[in-house]
Amino acid sequence: MAGRAKLIAAFVALAVSLAYFASPDTVTSMIIDAARTVYELVQGLTGGGEAPAAQPSTAQPLQAPSSATVPPGTQEPSSEFTVRVEELKKLLEQLQLVPLVSEEASRLLSQLDSLVSAVESGTATPDEALERLGELEDASRLLASRVEEYVGEAVTKAEQVAEEARSLVAGNETMARVLEQVLSVLEEAVRTAREALAAGRHAEAYTAARQALEVAGMLEESLPLYQMALQLLSKAEQLASEARRVSSAALNASTWDALAAAEEAAAAAVEARARLLEALGSFPPNATLVEEAAGLLESASARLSEAEAMLSAEAPAVGEAVGTLERMLKQAKSRLAEAFRAVELVGDKGVKQYLEARLETIRQALSILEDYVARAEQLPPQQLAAAIHAAAAVAGDVEQVKLLATSWAAVLQTVKPRLYVNPANGWLVADVPGTIDAIAFYRANSPEPVLVVRAFNVEDTVAEIDPVMAQFSPLHSRLAVGLSELAGRLKPGRYLVVVAATDPATGELVEAYRGEIVVENEGSVTIARQLEGNPVFSPCSNVSPYRTAILCGYTPSTLAIISLEVYGAYKPTSSAEAAWRVLEWVGRSFTYDTSKAETVPTRIYTPLEMLSTRHGICSDYAVFTAAALLAGGVERAQVVVMPATNHAVAAVEAEGTLLLLDQHLPPIEPGDYVEYVAPKLKENPTVTVYNVEMQGGQTGIPVVTAWFDTRLSTLDTYPEDRLPDEVFTDAAERAAARLGMELNPVLKTVIEQGLAYHVKIVYGLWLGTVTSKPVPVTVYYTPILRSYWEEYITSILAETVEQGYPEAVEGQGSMAALHKIVVVGDGSGDAFYVYAVPLVGLRIDYSVKDGKAVLQVKPSGDISLLVYDAETKQPAAGVVRPGYMYTTIPYIEADEWTCTPAGCTIVFSLKELAQHLQPGRSYTLTVWINKHLVYAIPLQS
Repeated sequence: MAGRAKLIAAFVALAVSLAYFASPDTVTSMIIDAARTVYELVQGLTGGGEAPAAQPSTAQPLQAPSSATVPPGTQEPSSEFTVRVEELKKLLEQLQLVPLVSEEASRLLSQLDSLVSAVESGTATPDEALERLGELEDASRLLASRVEEYVGEAVTKAEQVAEEARSLVAGNETMARVLEQVLSVLEEAVRTAREALAAGRHAEAYTAARQALEVAGMLEESLPLYQMALQLLSKAEQLASEARRVSSAALNASTWDALAAAEEAAAAAVEARARLLEALGSFPPNATLVEEAAGLLESASARLSEAEAMLSAEAPAVGEAVGTLERMLKQAKSRLAEAFRAVELVGDKGVKQYLEARLETIRQALSILEDYVARAEQLPPQQLAAAIHAAAAVAGDVEQVKLLATSWAAVLQTVKPRLYVNPANGWLVADVPGTIDAIAFYRANSPEPVLVVRAFNVEDTVAEIDPVMAQFSPLHSRLAVGLSELAGRLKPGRYLVVVAATDPATGELVEAYRGEIVVENEGSVTIARQLEGNPVFSPCSNVSPYRTAILCGYTPSTLAIISLEVYGAYKPTSSAEAAWRVLEWVGRSFTYDTSKAETVPTRIYTPLEMLSTRHGICSDYAVFTAAALLAGGVERAQVVVMPATNHAVAAVEAEGTLLLLDQHLPPIEPGDYVEYVAPKLKENPTVTVYNVEMQGGQTGIPVVTAWFDTRLSTLDTYPEDRLPDEVFTDAAERAAARLGMELNPVLKTVIEQGLAYHVKIVYGLWLGTVTSKPVPVTVYYTPILRSYWEEYITSILAETVEQGYPEAVEGQGSMAALHKIVVVGDGSGDAFYVYAVPLVGLRIDYSVKDGKAVLQVKPSGDISLLVYDAETKQPAAGVVRPGYMYTTIPYIEADEWTCTPAGCTIVFSLKELAQHLQPGRSYTLTVWINKHLVYAIPLQS
């Protein structure tokens, strides 16, 4: 029985296994045939026996239906076989796209096709087919595992390099900003590789992993150079700091050759720093710039050693400073001629125009320095030292231009044009070498754009939509468009994107790059084709007067000369100080050009042109002021253009608060500016802001970021809009100390009663502003500028005392001050009252007891008591010591009038005095010492 059961099981298993490779109808027939065979075998094994009495009709063999598709002599693969074959085929087709295993995958795919053909033709038995299929699956899995292993190793390597890079760039903002883009690409490739591998997309995973590995390899290869550049950067900063220390010591010792050597060392170190920052700002880093920086640092170190040696030697005559400055200017002129020759060979017209404009600022700077040579004998040593420092900066600028003239094309190779979507900000961004003046969007086969975005509104041209942001440096540009704006103007579909710039030769817009985007139904944008083309350089075209004045006017030479003129040898220590000092200097040095304001100016003065002409309109003031802020060491400054008022101002952030700088003191918070200076901005606060930074510091190049359709902040950190009393009190004390006088409150009574004073009225309105009425200047007070406000008011008070009371100043007497808001016409202003006398130690006590007035007066002297009519300010009566009299006015004799060297005591009857005064009128009792009015107190008759 056991053997019989095994035999039956074997045949059933055979039937089932064959069923995997047959059609359903064939399966049924095969199972019935197998069952019959088994039955007959069982009968034979048992020695025969009787057949069943009857066979049910369902036991009859079934015939294949006439529609069967299996031709005679063939067999159709089973469903399991088919599924496994399809899965294997998909895997092999994926692997066939992977170069690492493509040949083996193609061979296995060919073998799989042959197996399928063998099964279909019946030349392969089911067992053979299954066995062979398993072998192909095993071989394919080995290939897949090789790809998976490659992807895993590539991903791990990429992540290790990324981590190493992040660790290296920590603390270096310039390098971090550049590598962030590289690391973003690397991390995206790693993420894609992982996801594709998990989904079984081996070809996509391999491609992404290979990209990650290539980027990681480039990054890993660059890291030693980055590390070297960072080490050199640290050395450059140390050398610059040490050179400034030696420069300061040389100035104090009047060792002019040492000063020049130290300044040249500092300039070389600063130039090296600028080149290193530029090298760190590209990927891969520019090895040429790193090498040049290393050479500059060697030169700086050598010059610093020379300066220290000179400093230790005997100090030369002061007159040698002039020779030092002359020698530096002569050398700079010689190098300038070389730079002009180098620029002449520049093939690109736009780059050449920029370099020529930069050379012109150098020429202007040298001209200004020659004037310092002519006046050198009259200049203090600190000013001569500042001039030598400026000359070193100008010389460094010449070298930069020479370098850029020969290497600008190589520098551009590190910047690739690209079009990308920034989902965080909701922007479409074009980022290219060269200039961007417009982006146009075209439908397929359409000769006219469906949408144009202009970086700046050009005459007779209105942009269909404004960009969100435009960023420019002389050789690089970026323009951002809001995705929501695009979605509102562009229907779903594919668009050609053309990036255009102004041809420097013709002034016309020309195509620079083109790419393609796809706008989806939901408004999202994807990049279909990256930007391709050639850069067009036109940083000095007059498409935007502001861009031109800044990009082609803000140079190292410009900042060095402005620093010399505005700040001299003493540089600001904060943004707040720079803001105040710039406005203070500008307010006394420039005048508003009303004739230019009456025209339609097409260009803005560069800062050095403004410095030369000494007059301009609001845009000229704003561009100069922003440059002066940068020259004072501020990291970034702004020019704010207000279309609603046709006005422009400079701006800077100080202690977290934005300050607007409008031609004259003081700097103003935006809230106060909108409230008092430009109320039209309440209705339309939209402005354009040009944010300016010097890439590489004051020896670098400007980077302008223009923000369009920006609402001017109305922040007011001090809404009281008044000058605190303690600020005025402190200023009065400082004014008295500055004049060598005594601040005495006794004298203040004279001002309060309006009997004697000298006054200066100051308004918060000046030529160039757009308010309709004057306001007090103190409404602009802000606590973050308290110390500068104190100095400002101190100067007003001291100057007013000097003008009104020269005798008291000369005699170093006493003074008093009072601040009031006064109404003038339909406006108001600050009245700063002062009063002074050539007396000190004044003390007067007044009291009333039993109808008697008691006066204690110090010091003693020739004392007079007069009563003045408060309205007419004329004497109405007097009080005299017994035995004395007035001949022109009524008087009474004092009950007591006793004096000692220390002071006098005077007692008189108020009732008796009232008999000489008109009832109902107001009077003032005054005290005079040695014919000087020193005290006044109101009397009511």
